[in-house]
Amino acid sequence: MGAVRGRFAEYHHAPSSRQLVGLRQIVVAIQRMADALPLTLPRLFDICFLPPGIGKTVTMTEAARDLLRRPDYRHVGVIVFLSQLEESRTLLRRWGWVLMTTLWS
Repeated sequence: MGAVRGRFAEYHHAPSSRQLVGLRQIVVAIQRMADALPLTLPRLFDICFLPPGIGKTVTMTEAARDLLRRPDYRHVGVIVFLSQLEESRTLLRRWGWVLMTTLWS
């Protein structure tokens, strides 16, 4: 959560302690999926009902980025589904990946 808090500080964003608990659950779910451990709730999808604007995307982005940087998780892949093409561009920029203009035009 350190990278998440750092990103929130850049945005001058301060979720409440209850919201941080919910955001932490996103990080835990991503870590457990990477470790192939069963999630706390046995289901096929993990649904987050936190309100808009509290940092769900930032939390997911930083947690996945941190995981993908670790050598012991080189075998792990991440798939992110977003509702708009511009969100995909923004996410890839945050991860520091170069966009291929022929695919993203």
